[in-house]
Amino acid sequence: MRLLNEESVRPPLSRVLSDLARNAGPRVTIGDITEALAKRSFAALVLIFALPNLFPMPPGAAAVFGVPLMLLGAQMVVGYRRPYLPRLLADRGFEKGTFVTLVEKMTPRLCWLEQRVRRRWALLPERMLVPLTGAVVLILAFVLVLPIPFGNGPPAIALALVGLGLMERDGLLLCLGSAVGVCAVAVYGTLIVSLAHMAAGAL
Repeated sequence: MRLLNEESVRPPLSRVLSDLARNAGPRVTIGDITEALAKRSFAALVLIFALPNLFPMPPGAAAVFGVPLMLLGAQMVVGYRRPYLPRLLADRGFEKGTFVTLVEKMTPRLCWLEQRVRRRWALLPERMLVPLTGAVVLILAFVLVLPIPFGNGPPAIALALVGLGLMERDGLLLCLGSAVGVCAVAVYGTLIVSLAHMAAGAL
């Protein structure tokens, strides 16, 4: 009963992010975000690191979020109980103004998603669900960091759906996110193979 009550009074993730942006110092690091969300499990971090990739960012910025996503996915696969990021990654981040702008852009979409999720379609027990979801996150994060022009959108959407679905135990969102991810991997895989054949032909 106590756990259920804690879940019911837990503030929405969108509010936690808004509070973090409002109270942040001059610079917000990946470590700051991880610390603020660690109690919400891997799923919340997957969601938060995926959402910024839905918006235009400078070249190379996808790796700032993509590499932590790869690590989180790998840790979920091997059974880590808490997220862990090495100091080299944890110290990377943004100026406060940039972070506030990202949160302002993410919040409407996150609120929209939060209003529509619920526990449904309990597909697998926890001990199987988390590692399998971690494998999906790992693959999609690898696709996310590939230098494909305008290629962030589909894998980022898939990761956001998977992260939110896992966090709220919404099997429908997990299936939808996985389906989007499979399509993204198939399309990008075909594109890479085609480019490789073209390069081989040119040589």
